[in-house]
Formats: sequence, C-alpha cells, structure tokens
Amino acid sequence: MVEAVTPALTAYHAMVKKWFDSKNAKIRQQIKLDVQDIIKQIRSLEAEPVDSAEWTELLESIDML
Repeated sequence: MVEAVTPALTAYHAMVKKWFDSKNAKIRQQIKLDVQDIIKQIRSLEAEPVDSAEWTELLESIDML
C-alpha cells in the first residue's frame, strides 16, 4: 500500500511547493487543478482495504488544504 501512495504523495508535495513559490495566478490555478487530480488518485487508493490511523491522518490533512 505504501508503495502505491508514495509516487502520488511525492507529486503532491512538489505541486504544493511550486504553488507556494509561484506568484503567477495562472500558474497557481493550473497547479491547484494538478493537486486536485493527485488527491483524486490518492483517494482512489482509499478503496483498498487498509486499517491504518496514519492513512486516516493523511486524508484529513489533505482535506485541510
């Protein structure tokens, strides 16, 4: 499971960093859409059976953005 989530989280982290570093509104909007796609990928993995407090914490932290 961790192996399946790691690439999406790496991409998510990179996009969030780019968003904070960018001052251009168009670029920020595109990054926001990219991040939403990454979140969808992560959430699709949620359908797999996992019993982990860490996974729940991760999803809650994503919801805060």
